[in-house]
Amino acid sequence: MVVALRYSASVGSGSAGTGAAGTVTLTSSSLLLDGRSTPESFTGISSDSTASASGNAGAVDVTADTITILGGGHVSSTTAGTGAGGQVTLTGGTILIDGTGAPVGITDVASRSLPGAAANAGGVSVRGDSITLRGAASISTSTYNGGDAGQVLVSGNTILVDGLNAPAGITGTAAPRSVAVCASSSAFERLSS
Repeated sequence: MVVALRYSASVGSGSAGTGAAGTVTLTSSSLLLDGRSTPESFTGISSDSTASASGNAGAVDVTADTITILGGGHVSSTTAGTGAGGQVTLTGGTILIDGTGAPVGITDVASRSLPGAAANAGGVSVRGDSITLRGAASISTSTYNGGDAGQVLVSGNTILVDGLNAPAGITGTAAPRSVAVCASSSAFERLSS
């Protein structure tokens, strides 16, 4: 099965009250998240908890042989309230996260606790055979108001982070539990200006 989300299309769950948002699970042979035509709008897969919610955001679990996230595409779990952000897991063979041409910070795989939220962000795990980040793409967990950022784990046979034309990275912001990048056969390469 091939799944393609474009033009502000999304798959997700959310909480606006005391109950938790549900887990979002997507499994396919090929996944395309393409936000290039509508970078000002959300295109992707998410579980969110709103500012008025005390329920947690749910986990997001995506598995596909080929995963391509372009220009404003997202896989994320986000909290804006008192409930925690969820775990985000991306598992594939070939994974490309390419933010070329999109504003910095909007092409990502992330768990975040937004400014104004009083909660922890979840962890992020990306595992694949070949993982490439370029052009302002990121894998991250972040929090802004005293909560903990979750663990970030990126594991693959080949990992390329290409920041030559725009910053690309793997990060944990504000008290991250840990950030680990694991590449077999010393196949991790970071390009930057």
